Amino acid sequence: MEEDRTYQKGFNDGYLLQQHEPEIANMLSNVKSDDAYLEAMRAGRDQYLHEMKERFKEHSQSAPNHSKDKGMSPER
Repeated sequence: MEEDRTYQKGFNDGYLLQQHEPEIANMLSNVKSDDAYLEAMRAGRDQYLHEMKERFKEHSQSAPNHSKDKGMSPER
């Protein structure tokens, strides 16, 4: 039970740290350790990055391409 709470706290902390302090989250992700809390932080960080990639994909697919309207070439 205690391990579950530690994992959940680490996961949430890693997610929030990546959201608000990505430089620190990136530094911590490079730390070599088998610590359960740190592993959970990495998982939370990875989850946040995955969600941001998915949101970007969705947004870029649904965003209109205005370059054609302005006579701009897509090669620009």
